[in-house]
Amino acid sequence: MLPTPDIRDTYHACRDLILDTPDVIEEVERYRQDCKPEVVKTVLLAESHSHTPEKEFSQFLKKECLHDDGSRCRLVRFVYCLGASESQVLEYPEAARHRPWQFWRVLYSCKHQIKATSDFISFDGVSSEQRLKNKLELLDDLKASGVWLVDASVVGINGLNRDARIEIMQTCWQGYVGQELRELKSLKKIVVVGDTVYRALSKELKELGVEIGQVPQPQKRVEGGYVPYYQKIFKFCNCN
Repeated sequence: MLPTPDIRDTYHACRDLILDTPDVIEEVERYRQDCKPEVVKTVLLAESHSHTPEKEFSQFLKKECLHDDGSRCRLVRFVYCLGASESQVLEYPEAARHRPWQFWRVLYSCKHQIKATSDFISFDGVSSEQRLKNKLELLDDLKASGVWLVDASVVGINGLNRDARIEIMQTCWQGYVGQELRELKSLKKIVVVGDTVYRALSKELKELGVEIGQVPQPQKRVEGGYVPYYQKIFKFCNCN
């Protein structure tokens, strides 16, 4: 069962600016809730999912891939959806894939200290079978460690201009995301992934009374490369 308030209420508040359907955002939320730790200590607050076209959403993962509520997993452009990056878990492997590899590296850096980009080879530079196994093990490890990825927007907002994205994130905070984070009594830290997320919600985040860190979007070209930010993420997730 999805948490209250009803995520569809927030969807309808944003619908004039977005492309995703209510069914898509509920499917994304199912993936997110499946991966929610029993005790959440650190939240990665990001813009990690993208608009999912209806043609892709009509695809399912293999029959054995089920959500915690027993429903079959569908394809959405979201990092927690393994079908978005690993064709072998799709019912029909020819379906389009988003391949959100940058966010998988962010997740990996939560539990592994990165000194160079070559440190990712053993995680994602392997066979598809081993890579899938690595991702499943990482998701279990993150869940056990209390690390949870939450999007500042409940809808995919890639492609919109900054002002529109900020407006939607603020609406989602007021209607859904803010309450969800306030209810996490065990929460100690939030790593904000993306400058726009921080710009939209810095005031609201400070009011939570937890430690706040910030890193750029992993897709962004940054001077000197992203390795220092992987290190910052690791430190946040592993230092009390």
